[in-house]
Amino acid sequence: MQPADESATNETRDTLTHEAAGAAHEIAGAPMHETANETMKRRSAVWLPRSIVLAVLLHAALFTFVPDMTTANVYDAKNGDMYVIPPEVEIPDPPEEIARPAMPVAGSIDISTDVTMSSTSFEAWTPEKLAPPPTTGGGDVDGFRDWLPSMLAPRLLNPEEVERELRRTYPAILRDAGIGGEVDVTLWLDENGTIVKAEVGSSSGYESLDDAALKVVGVMKLAPAQNRSRPVRVIVTLPVLFRVR
Repeated sequence: MQPADESATNETRDTLTHEAAGAAHEIAGAPMHETANETMKRRSAVWLPRSIVLAVLLHAALFTFVPDMTTANVYDAKNGDMYVIPPEVEIPDPPEEIARPAMPVAGSIDISTDVTMSSTSFEAWTPEKLAPPPTTGGGDVDGFRDWLPSMLAPRLLNPEEVERELRRTYPAILRDAGIGGEVDVTLWLDENGTIVKAEVGSSSGYESLDDAALKVVGVMKLAPAQNRSRPVRVIVTLPVLFRVR
């Protein structure tokens, strides 16, 4: 007979062996866990042949149904139409270089060195030695001619009286509204400076101002214009200015 402690040891060993065998049986019967890499490999093995077949079918349909990329024929044999091709444009040759102008050549002239001039001086000159100014022709109208810068201009003799008349004739309705203007009046002056005729040459745009300007001119006293120290008949234009002060 075995001892009691040895029998207990054998019983314990049999119990552990039985439990280990049961655990191994459970592990063998349980399903194994599949990783993501293994899942991808398993699915790719199935879908790769299908993808190749699908790509081949897609390319075949593309080449079958897409129209050909060809250029149109200029001659349609079916309808007998002929397309006219425009003619080629001929580019003209560039113009020839323009010849440079000939260089000027200095001419010559014979001038006599014996030319003499009569001596003169400012003291020996007097207006009486000049010919009298013309009285007709060259723009004259009834003996009146346009005033020239070479002439002595007419001079106003009564500026204070003209200023008072200008204020008196200024239309009140325009003055109160702050409206002014300039009127150019054409005057015909005789040898005495008398105004023979007066008319509006350039209007101010207001009839009342134009009429007032003629009234102002009516009171003017002028010294006559002079040409070579001689009074002459002239036609002059004087501006009459109306402004609010």
